[in-house]
Amino acid sequence: MRSIVDKNNEGVGHIQNGRYSDAKKAFKTALLHLTVLHQKHQGDEFADNSTIRIETITLPESADPAACEHSFYLYRDAYLAHIAQSTTSEEQPSTLREIGCCMTVLITFNLSLALQYKLDTENLRDLKKLLRLYKGAWEALQITAKVIPERQTYRDTIAIAILNNTGITYYYAFSNHSKARLCFESMKNILLIKDDENTTIGELMPEVRNGLMMN
Repeated sequence: MRSIVDKNNEGVGHIQNGRYSDAKKAFKTALLHLTVLHQKHQGDEFADNSTIRIETITLPESADPAACEHSFYLYRDAYLAHIAQSTTSEEQPSTLREIGCCMTVLITFNLSLALQYKLDTENLRDLKKLLRLYKGAWEALQITAKVIPERQTYRDTIAIAILNNTGITYYYAFSNHSKARLCFESMKNILLIKDDENTTIGELMPEVRNGLMMN
């Protein structure tokens, strides 16, 4: 599992440095290794008293003046992961299945960001692939809701990111305003529900939340 985590974090570093093809290669390798791991460990075994910790890192804005993020707020926080030992009695060790589900979401979302950064809006094939990747991240996220129900904050943050960036893609690339509006409204509902509950979502800074709501 550590090699999978390292490949994910390597891919995030490549995005930061503008090496999008290298980033995509790293994320795809991580997903391939994750598939092999799932096949080898079908049981719900504990991962050596380990747990997974998630860190976000904000990626730089695109230098391309035609990039969609200059018209909309693109969620640009990529996800780093760290395998750590459980240190308290309240922090239960994660199982291999839990860590695997969590890493599937993180890696698929990061891969989507890598593709979105180098996106050619004239390439319909890439655009459709981007939507499939965000859909894949969303479907993986639904699985974590069943496997890791206590990580609600983590799921809310990534759900908002997926909905926001998918909505931008529909609006900016496909001019599909109805699907874009559906994504943005769903994202807004999550934010407003958390406001009503007086709970925070991950580490959303005020400027991030304002940008999301402006979309």
